Amino acid sequence: MITYICHNKNDKTGENLPCTNNRCETSICPSCGGRADAISEIFWCPECQVPIYEKTCPVCGQEGKKLTSDVRPVFPEERLLLEIILKKILSGTATEIIIL
Repeated sequence: MITYICHNKNDKTGENLPCTNNRCETSICPSCGGRADAISEIFWCPECQVPIYEKTCPVCGQEGKKLTSDVRPVFPEERLLLEIILKKILSGTATEIIIL
């Protein structure tokens, strides 16, 4: 689930605002009008083999395993760069690579 948290501070003093660390429903803090940061937890459904935002899979009902807070695709060029840096061939299915 994606949630938003206000991390804004007073521009002049750098001190926290009264709304700092408050959860917001959107990416704009309703109290200070500043941008709220998005945070999320992403889970992996072992049954459906897909990432999910909820702890329980909405398709099969199985409990997901916490994966990360950020998932981005890895393109072939990036994968090659990772292999060069790690000095290791990344073999296997996408699922196995994601869990690494």
